[in-house]
Amino acid sequence: MNSPKIILPKFIAYSTLAIAICSCSMASKQPSLPSFGKATELKGNAINLDIVGFSMQSAIVSGDYLVTLNADTKETIAVIDIDENEIKKLRTFDIPNFRESDRASLFSIKDKEYICGVSIFDKNVYYGITKDLRLEELKSLKKDMSRYFYDYSWASPVMMDDSYFYFCGAGDDNVFSLYRQKVKHDIVPETVKRFSENNQGCIPFLGKAGGNPYKGKIVFGYRYFKKVLFIDALKNKCESVSFDAEGFSEEKAKNSGRDILDSQKNYYGGDVFCGKKAYLQSFDGLLFYDSALPQSSVIEVFSKKGRPLERFVLDKYGLCAVDEARGRFFLITYGSSPELYEYSFRKR
Repeated sequence: MNSPKIILPKFIAYSTLAIAICSCSMASKQPSLPSFGKATELKGNAINLDIVGFSMQSAIVSGDYLVTLNADTKETIAVIDIDENEIKKLRTFDIPNFRESDRASLFSIKDKEYICGVSIFDKNVYYGITKDLRLEELKSLKKDMSRYFYDYSWASPVMMDDSYFYFCGAGDDNVFSLYRQKVKHDIVPETVKRFSENNQGCIPFLGKAGGNPYKGKIVFGYRYFKKVLFIDALKNKCESVSFDAEGFSEEKAKNSGRDILDSQKNYYGGDVFCGKKAYLQSFDGLLFYDSALPQSSVIEVFSKKGRPLERFVLDKYGLCAVDEARGRFFLITYGSSPELYEYSFRKR
């Protein structure tokens, strides 16, 4: 028979072990901040291609083409062949009656006839760039959108599938949201997702979205706080990933637009591409007005369900486009003499 002096230490030891095991089990269930792990640094390969103009607004990769949009040149749109070993410019377009002050952007479009779409929200004019390299006005879309009254200054296109044209904008209620307009049906657009968490204005909740019209997936990155939304537009489902950011919080964004305007910290809201994975250009709290432009570009990659996968650091700063099928980034630098760079990354 064991003496009490021996039983007590054993009881304490087993109790301590049980507590430790429970503590570890509980700790493993605690929510952890998303992590991309170690960043992969990439060095760009300069492409000898004449890039005209210094007000680059938009760039997109669609199939075998890289399409760019400049605001301050007659070569407003350039279509570049990226399928062959030699990257070459195929054609440029001058958008009719286009002004440098017009807000234009490219968007993905689900149609075998088109490479991508072009929107000019200021004029409610939309084009499709055809596979045989023509600029064709999408007149039915112009008619559909003309019935909707909202503030065009915040509007941006996302994508167009067989049935709907998706876009971001601030509605009559001053809430920044994702909308969809049924193509070839003269009805008011419906709200898919409200990005604003309250009715105190749209500015704190501005950002940038990218869409995959073949999968019905849309990704939205907030500009002023670190949060990314993953939207299934077909099923009306939304998942989110949030990150802590020093000196700023989501709660602050919800309740105080003035603090955002005073600091102008940028997180996402840059280039967004949605393919099999989601690629977002991250500014990670950069204050644009308070510092020089960064020396590099950071691309963060998520799974289609929002799991952080990896982070790439490109050795130049500029406007980015993703060629997911071939594992490449294309980057166009800003300034009076823009340059084109190609980056290869390992596909998982």
